[in-house]
Amino acid sequence: MSLTITLSPDAEAALTERAREQGLTADQYAADIVSQTVLPKPFDPTPDKPRPKQGTPEWMDEFNAWMAEIERQPAMTHFVDDSRDSVYGGPDDRGER
Repeated sequence: MSLTITLSPDAEAALTERAREQGLTADQYAADIVSQTVLPKPFDPTPDKPRPKQGTPEWMDEFNAWMAEIERQPAMTHFVDDSRDSVYGGPDDRGER
């Protein structure tokens, strides 16, 4: 599938720069972002597999890979209300709002 999108000059420059940092063309990078956003994430059926001890080189490798994944996600461009009232929709434990 081919798409044509119009980007602001700032967005185009940012997309081109991030693509370059990843060693990709802007088209490839944009396609990766779209795929990561719309396709379901693979499920890891082994949640109890042993994890490396915190602070070890193996743990740092997993942590850095996780951070790299987060940095590739699109930034939030709108307000997200994650307050207690928006989540639970009622008074707090003290009976207050």
